[in-house]
Amino acid sequence: MEELTRKVTELFRKESEEALQKVEDLAVSLDTPVKVRKMMVDGSPAETILKVADEENVDLIVVGASGKHALERFLLGSVSEKIVRHARVPVLVVHSKKLEC
Repeated sequence: MEELTRKVTELFRKESEEALQKVEDLAVSLDTPVKVRKMMVDGSPAETILKVADEENVDLIVVGASGKHALERFLLGSVSEKIVRHARVPVLVVHSKKLEC
């Protein structure tokens, strides 16, 4: 079980690093004063995003929505929904089955 957990964590970390690099590259290509700071933080997704947003004094939270159906959201909860309900700053939710930059 430990080996499986390690491999899954490693896979998620690699995919996260690739996605964060795409966001950073996009921000640079837009040639705007938008500041992007890459970071990976372990923890409950919604709670961690909200905590970091407060600590870093961000102006906007951008989060993807997976497109789950109402029953799945009810049973599993929705990270984006929790962020929208509890954020102290505007939240932009990008609805897509697969997020690509």
